[in-house]
Amino acid sequence: LRQQSTAWIMYKDDHNDREVPWLSRLYPEYFGNQDLLRCPSDLNSGVEPSEWQARADGRFSSAYDRPGNSGRDFNPNTQVTQISYFYEMTNSRLADDSEAGSWTGMPGPDGGLHSFVDHDPPIQTWGEMKEWQLGLGYNEVAFPVIRCSWHIRDIGRVWNTAGAQFDDGSIPFLNVAYAGNVFRSLPEWEDGTLD
Repeated sequence: LRQQSTAWIMYKDDHNDREVPWLSRLYPEYFGNQDLLRCPSDLNSGVEPSEWQARADGRFSSAYDRPGNSGRDFNPNTQVTQISYFYEMTNSRLADDSEAGSWTGMPGPDGGLHSFVDHDPPIQTWGEMKEWQLGLGYNEVAFPVIRCSWHIRDIGRVWNTAGAQFDDGSIPFLNVAYAGNVFRSLPEWEDGTLD
C-alpha cells in the first residue's frame, strides 16, 4: 500500500493535483510491476479478471477497476486485469452503481447526513463525490483513497445477509489516506479508524 500511495502522490504532483481516474492507470508509468496491485491475502485466485472483486463483501462492483467497467471520461487500463484494492476516487459514474447511484447524501464528520443532490455542477462520479465528502471537513490523514478489505480474518462473521456488520474479532480494512499515510479502519470508514 505504501508503494501505491507513493505512485498516487507522484501522479497528482505531475497532473496539477488531479486524481488518477483509475488505480490501474498508474501502470506502467508510476510503477512497472502489476503485482503491486494484488494483495497476497486476496481471495480472487482462480477467478476470471472480469469477475474479480476489490471488496470482500462484493459491494460497489461497477466502481471496481476491472475489465468491462467504464468511467465517465476514462476507462480502466486494459493492461491491468487483477486488482485487489478499491479506489475511492475512481472516474466511475455513480449512476452505474445500483447502491451508490441511489445515494442522496453522505455522512459528514459532524455525524450528520449531507446532501449532494443539488450540487452545482452536478456530482456524477465516485471521485467527485469523494472530493465533495472530503470538503465536509474530514481529516485528510483518516480519509481513505485506496482500500484493502482482504485482511479480515473471518469474512463470514463480518459480512452477513443484513449487510456490512463489523465484528471486533476480525481484522479491519487497510487504507491509504488522502494525505498519503496508511491506516486501519472499520469497514465503513466513517465509523472510525483503529490507529
